[in-house]
Amino acid sequence: MKSNALVVAFFRVATLIAVSSLSEAKNFAPARKPANDLPVCRAELIAPRCRDLSKSPLDLRTHKSDADGVLFNYFHITKSKHAGTLRKYASDVSESDRKRTMALTEEARKHAIRYLTGNRPEDQWSEETKRLVLRVNALTFRVSDASSGDCYDSGDPGIPQAAYSPSEHSVGVCNSMAKTNSEMIMTSLLHEIGHALSPCNMKRKLVRHNEVDDSLLRCLSSGNNGLSTSSGGEDPSEYTGAQTQIVTHLRDVKYSVEMSSENTDMLIRCGAAERVLDSDLKEVASFRAIESCLQKRYANDYENYVAWSTIRVDVMPRGLIPREVELISNFKKRNPLECYQKCEEHFADSFSAQALASWLSANNRDQRGLRLALHDLASSYCVGRVENKNISNPHIYPLDEDRLLTYLTPKANKALLGCIDLSKKNFCALPDDLPFAGISGSRPGTRSDAPTDSRGTAP
Repeated sequence: MKSNALVVAFFRVATLIAVSSLSEAKNFAPARKPANDLPVCRAELIAPRCRDLSKSPLDLRTHKSDADGVLFNYFHITKSKHAGTLRKYASDVSESDRKRTMALTEEARKHAIRYLTGNRPEDQWSEETKRLVLRVNALTFRVSDASSGDCYDSGDPGIPQAAYSPSEHSVGVCNSMAKTNSEMIMTSLLHEIGHALSPCNMKRKLVRHNEVDDSLLRCLSSGNNGLSTSSGGEDPSEYTGAQTQIVTHLRDVKYSVEMSSENTDMLIRCGAAERVLDSDLKEVASFRAIESCLQKRYANDYENYVAWSTIRVDVMPRGLIPREVELISNFKKRNPLECYQKCEEHFADSFSAQALASWLSANNRDQRGLRLALHDLASSYCVGRVENKNISNPHIYPLDEDRLLTYLTPKANKALLGCIDLSKKNFCALPDDLPFAGISGSRPGTRSDAPTDSRGTAP
């Protein structure tokens, strides 16, 4: 888990392509059967054929008409001989791809809001819905080069990825992602928007930042605000530690999620920021069912994560000495279960799945469009089938198979594939229709009844 100064959640996977060729993906279409005899939705419907593509090119398209962007060959990231190709791939993106990506960010924003509101008019939105929409509208998007923290945090330049940063309330799309097909970019964008709306982040206030000027820099660099330079000067080259992180960082920041009340108070004293009223929620009633499901599902993983982070053991022991109890208690206060990375990633996938279903439908995409959207997740799943192991980082992400299944929970996506139900039961997922999306005047987080259509979220 990243530090509170900059919690960056990556939507990235590795390492093998899901379909042996785009033509196979085109040709694979399960025959329609009577409604009572449809196949069960399973990962294999997205990734029907897997084979080693280490000798195939980085771009798996056989024709430019196969997709409007690169069909990235994820097997390349496991082979050192491809390092040069990946570095080149991570280089500057074309202006046309940049414009295409930025246009997709607004499409992603629109369909995220459409899901949150149930496409109801604004005068019917609940107070909860208004706060969620505020978060989405406050988001900024950018295409980031390979040297930025969005793309190089894990030392993996060239891998298509994007990142949400609470400290900037922004989503950065790496050059490598901006070169891929529009469907995959959309899935990634919606996943990152999901992070911005997670139950964990919604408990934190939104902070609006003012434009940085000389008077602000003088205030921030004064000793009274805890950011004094080593020499007491105002030259940015003399700034140290926190100054470099805060002063320089503020130049391009419009909003942030409050990770530190002390830092926010300091910025407010200098006239640099203000807390946005009615921007947080102690509980998102619409997300209550999935939040409860995820916390139960990943409780054991969380305990082991805490054990490793505090007392450096793989499994939480039954007997603890007083000092260990104190360490663990303090750590849990700073890193609660609701903010555990697996809970965050699963929630972001589920939100992305629902908003993606809306986008696919609005743009008349068929099942091939769904496969293109899940190209990277299916790739990770496929290498697991080939090498008999789960590929994604098990301390951060759910199982590769489960990530694919999450995208098969919306009814619209099931319809595209011609399948029903899921191959796994009691699956944590957001409902097709949020239960409190359009209840005008309802108080956020006050309803005690669970959603009536949890779509298998009850454990």
